[in-house]
Amino acid sequence: FYNISSLLRDLHLPESTSTLHILKEAFIKWGHNCVDHFIGDFSFVIYNKSNGEIFSARDHIGIKPLYFFSTISEIILSNCPLSITKTSHHDFPFSHTNLLHFLSQEILPLSKTLFEDIERMPAAQFLSGTAEDWTLKVYWELSSTRRYTAFKNDQECIKQFRELLFEAVRCRIDSNNTACELSGGLDSSTIAAIASKFTNTKKIHTYSNCLSDSDREYREEDEKYLIEELVERYGFQHHFLTDQDENLVDVIQDNLKLYPYPLSYQTTVASRIFKQAQEEGSKVIFSGFGGDECISYRHIPTVIYEHLQNFHWSTAFTELKLQGQFTARSLFKYMIKAYVPQLLQIIRPREMYPYEANPYLNSSFLDQWLPPVKHPPYFTNTQNRSIYQLTQRSDTTDRLESFSLLATTYGIEYRFPLLDIRLLEFFLNLPPKYKCSNGIGRDLLRQSTKDILPDSIRLRSDKSVSECPSFMKLILNSIEAGNIPTFDPNFTNAESIESALNCASPQDLHNPNYLFQFHFPPVLTYQLFLNQTKKQ
Repeated sequence: FYNISSLLRDLHLPESTSTLHILKEAFIKWGHNCVDHFIGDFSFVIYNKSNGEIFSARDHIGIKPLYFFSTISEIILSNCPLSITKTSHHDFPFSHTNLLHFLSQEILPLSKTLFEDIERMPAAQFLSGTAEDWTLKVYWELSSTRRYTAFKNDQECIKQFRELLFEAVRCRIDSNNTACELSGGLDSSTIAAIASKFTNTKKIHTYSNCLSDSDREYREEDEKYLIEELVERYGFQHHFLTDQDENLVDVIQDNLKLYPYPLSYQTTVASRIFKQAQEEGSKVIFSGFGGDECISYRHIPTVIYEHLQNFHWSTAFTELKLQGQFTARSLFKYMIKAYVPQLLQIIRPREMYPYEANPYLNSSFLDQWLPPVKHPPYFTNTQNRSIYQLTQRSDTTDRLESFSLLATTYGIEYRFPLLDIRLLEFFLNLPPKYKCSNGIGRDLLRQSTKDILPDSIRLRSDKSVSECPSFMKLILNSIEAGNIPTFDPNFTNAESIESALNCASPQDLHNPNYLFQFHFPPVLTYQLFLNQTKKQ
């Protein structure tokens, strides 16, 4: 829990009280409503021996995983799906449909996992009852009321946002064992800069994935030059993790040895940071994930739609001009997207199935795909879009769970200050002008970090590089090492994979192949998992 001080005060407990004892006392005092008093990343199970009652809950955003398997007479709960497979005598095959989701990075019902009969407890829900008779209940939801918060002036809004931002970082710091991912982007740089304010007794460690100097053709090819500027300013103990001697296959195989289950492909790069951080003795790593989805909102077109829907004509037109899109055709398209979907939804409510097939999958395998969940074809405002990205997309949940499961094997807590619910709720109730102003996205975060970030990072709008060149280097190293496995034709299009691998070249580092970036890693991860399973 990150609001320990208030919990100790409300429960009249001494400062030395352990988290488990706080949880126990909170449940005794507030019962099922105890979750309304918690702020943090948690999943827990309480069992009352006297009456056989079970109470289990998961945090608001789903950062800490929680899974369960139930029959008529029993229920098994765990924060690790593999623990359930080892505890029960039940056979747990992979779900065909859910496997397709994993391989295609598409949307899945939030309660589903790769295992046929193991379910995940969705975020912000609790389970109560007995092994034979239990129910799930939602205890919290992000607001989507669009009741915009009013401020006396812009400076008042910036001040309140900044206070919440600093508190979101401060409350997650673990003594002097906190480290930070540092990409050179706005989100991770902000977190690292704020964290340094609360760790004065020891310089924090920061970690970055980037190209080696020999692989970098241009200064702006990745964000190393920005990282170096921030490191110099704050004196971080920084570690650049290059791909000189590593390859994608070895990294994935190392992950599977630690956690023999196909995790989200984003853990591939993160695991290299976990490994280095463990060697340095770090216990907590901060991530900037979640900023794009909410508090550093970067979907400028949606903000323009919201201005139009609120009849802020002059503001919408100004933003269109600053985006270089103020033409009759562009204006017509924005008007259609802003008003017609709402009208059609009122007349005839409908949803659609946006689905992009993975080109590396066998077509006959793909023919069995049945889109398991509908998701909205448009978003009427930035609130709806943010809420959907954070709480309804199962790939967000998969990513957070995968980070947590793998980080635990290194003895590390992976924390996300930008997913603090106080920060999220504040931002979602802001008028659209604070999300994009004068043609600049992420305006509120940029305004709030004037004194802690160099302008080269704070005002930068280009985000076309990030980790992609580094990731492509891992793939090329695997090709060069000759350790790309033979793919099972039952679920892959082996010819397509072979063709893509043959076409891959060092030039791909500088013109990143996003097909490889998003479609190849899940297929490779699952194939390596199958190979490992067969050996066992």
